[in-house]
Amino acid sequence: MNYRRVLGLPLLVACSILPVYADIQPVAGTAAGTFTNPTGGSTVDANKWTYDGQAGFVTFNGVSFSGSTPGSFDFGSIVLTNQGTRPEGTFGATLNLHLDFTNPDGQSVDFEDGLQIVAQSGGGNSGHGDQLWLNFQGYPDPQSFTVGSEIYAVTYDGFFDSDHNPVTDLFVENNPGGTATAHLWGTITSVDPPAVAPVPEPGSAVLLLTVAAGCIMGVRRKRARA
Repeated sequence: MNYRRVLGLPLLVACSILPVYADIQPVAGTAAGTFTNPTGGSTVDANKWTYDGQAGFVTFNGVSFSGSTPGSFDFGSIVLTNQGTRPEGTFGATLNLHLDFTNPDGQSVDFEDGLQIVAQSGGGNSGHGDQLWLNFQGYPDPQSFTVGSEIYAVTYDGFFDSDHNPVTDLFVENNPGGTATAHLWGTITSVDPPAVAPVPEPGSAVLLLTVAAGCIMGVRRKRARA
C-alpha cells in the first residue's frame, strides 16, 4: 500500500485550513512640496517658485493619497504658468517632497534636496514660451521606514498625467496665461522580513497527527485481514 497516497488527502486538507498571510497593506496620507535653492535671480516661497517678481511661475500642489500596497500614488501636481512677456532667462530650483502618513499613523518621509529642476522663460515655439525641465539630475533614492515587522519603502516614479500616463521630461507652455501640468507619482511598497514557515498551533498539530495515525492504522488492519 502506498502510504504517501493515503496520507496525501489528509495532508492537503490540513494545509488548506492553515492561515494564509497576505502581503497587502493599506496606506493613507498627504503630500506637500516646497522649493529651495533658487538660482538665476529667481525666488521661492514654500510651494511657489517665481521669477521676475511674478508669483506662480511654477507651483507644486500636494494632495492626499490612499490605497493598498504595493501600488502607485499621485503625490501632487507641478504646474508651469506662462506669465507672458518677460526677459528671457534660465532658472534652477530644488523640489523637496514631504509625505505625512495617517496609516501607518505618525510616520513620515522626506525627500530633501531630492529633485533638481530647471525652467526657462522666453523662447519656445511662439517666441514667448516657457519651458520646464523635469528629472534634471535624476530622481532621489528611495526612502523607507519600519512599523513593527513591516518595512515600507517609497520611491519616485516620475512625472505623469493624472491617469499615470507618461509625460515628457520637458514640457512647454507657449500661450501667455496658459498652464502646463504634470503629476508626481511614486510607488509605496510594504514587505515583511524574510518569512519563517509558520509553526502549526498545538491543536492543529494534534489534529493532523490523529488523522494521519488513523489512516495508517486503517491500512494495517486491512492488510491484516487480507
